Amino acid sequence: MGIEVVLVVLAVVVLMIGGTVFSAWRAERTEEREDEPLPDQP
Repeated sequence: MGIEVVLVVLAVVVLMIGGTVFSAWRAERTEEREDEPLPDQP
């Protein structure tokens, strides 16, 4: 396997892990904010 293949696979894995962590963090933040009413909702 060439170094390019290793780098591409590594980049995809990092993006997948980063996306999963970011989604979980965003979901946590949204749950915390549910107690406060959003300003643009009547």
